[in-house]
Amino acid sequence: MIAGIFLKLKGLIEIEPLRSTLEGDLIFEKESIVINNKPYSLDEINKIKISNDDYIGKLIHTSKGQIGPALSNGTNNSLILFLKSKETVKISFELINSNDFQKIKKTLIEYYLREKIDFEELKYILGEKSRSDIQELHEEISKIRDHNKSLINNLTP
Repeated sequence: MIAGIFLKLKGLIEIEPLRSTLEGDLIFEKESIVINNKPYSLDEINKIKISNDDYIGKLIHTSKGQIGPALSNGTNNSLILFLKSKETVKISFELINSNDFQKIKKTLIEYYLREKIDFEELKYILGEKSRSDIQELHEEISKIRDHNKSLINNLTP
């Protein structure tokens, strides 16, 4: 029994092993998404779906009888691009921190404004749950939308 308790406690600080290799980069840019050095322009993308609720160190295995690592390796995330050519591009990716997508919030809002991501999807990706967080997101969207309109108005004669 003592050995079982020891193994359970030891598992609480261990990260599950990576069962494959991580290759390539995933880069979110204002006008494209780059996967392993291949750019996909927003113009060729119909919709973007992102699942990003896993990160390194997330507590995942806490059930009775589980004595292995209890912390995630952060690789249970996916990106799906639905292209206008009817092709679907799907990849898995590793997320280091739970809030890493906050770093590209403006880019994701641009995707929303270009109708590549739905608002519910945007809220989910950014982890916006409370009423105040959602209100702040609406305000930030409005600011970026207004800024984009002013840029367009300044370019047209």
